[in-house]
Amino acid sequence: MYWTGVRIQGAPFHGIAYDFIKRQVQIGAMRPSEQFPAERKLAETLGISRATLREALKRLEAEGYVVSSRGAKGGNFVADEDALNALAYKSFMTRPDIAWRSLEYLDAILDHAGALSCDRRTPTDIAALWHAIEKLEGATTAGDLREAQYLLVSTLVHSARNPFFVEGVEKALAGLSSPVHADTVAGRVAQRLPVWRNLAQAIADRKPEAAAEAARTLFAVLSHETLGDMTVDPQRGSVKEPKTALG
Repeated sequence: MYWTGVRIQGAPFHGIAYDFIKRQVQIGAMRPSEQFPAERKLAETLGISRATLREALKRLEAEGYVVSSRGAKGGNFVADEDALNALAYKSFMTRPDIAWRSLEYLDAILDHAGALSCDRRTPTDIAALWHAIEKLEGATTAGDLREAQYLLVSTLVHSARNPFFVEGVEKALAGLSSPVHADTVAGRVAQRLPVWRNLAQAIADRKPEAAAEAARTLFAVLSHETLGDMTVDPQRGSVKEPKTALG
């Protein structure tokens, strides 16, 4: 789990906690079937009461993002990959405007973050970028893919040292949470690897023009995939080639 560490201070309503936790699941900060921390610990981490947390988890369970079980090995768990795919597909079909607006938002952020990262990144940022690429190289499941993508994009915007980018990119990635089936993972990995490597190398070499170009290519790949994901059949797991693509 790659929890972003944002505290929900002064939030009296469970809806804020609901939105935050749901976003962590959608962007890949929490993996399919992963167990949540104990309620007391999670509530303390978020800075909310256990009662508020329980209301948020109850709503997430009702919507299918969370599964709860009782007993010695019980607790709250992220839904499995099939359930998350079905939820993503439903979101795409009922609110495609969210995906389009998320793409526009992500495009604006990545275009600037790539260049800024060249001036502001640290050796730790560079190591984190290559760590994300290693994650991608070993990806065999949708959960692996989402986790690697979250790590790369999150590191990119963090290295730009602009907190607004960090918040914005999480919202954008949540809006682009898509159904990813096992038979498409290898192809996505192969398509992304050279783009990610070019981006990391450009930032490491402090070449802002090359980094900006790599960031734009990264966006083009993500937008093309998103358009294809909108045509996924959640039962068959097949992806049709989109008629058009951004980028």
